[in-house]
Amino acid sequence: SEESAKSVDGEIKYFIQKAYQKAQTIIKEKISQLHTMAEALLQFETIDSEEIDMIMKGKTLSDLTNYRKTMNEKINRERQASQKEQKKSEDDPVGGSALPSPV
Repeated sequence: SEESAKSVDGEIKYFIQKAYQKAQTIIKEKISQLHTMAEALLQFETIDSEEIDMIMKGKTLSDLTNYRKTMNEKINRERQASQKEQKKSEDDPVGGSALPSPV
């Protein structure tokens, strides 16, 4: 009936208004983190979940830059170590020991 439809419409409007108010409150409370996240996205183009967590915990753009530098250095060290191991195994496919000569 039309009365039921109005009642449902009223309930829907109420829930939408409550959700909108809650979203506004969260944005106001977290505006600093929102701006830091926007700056990070402008600088890095992408951010991962760990970086989002850092931002939400109050870390700054400078903190994120240092974190990324540290992570990139770690990745580069691991890559270099892996390449050394690969080169070593290519140079010595038997595994490091010479076969004994037949007697």
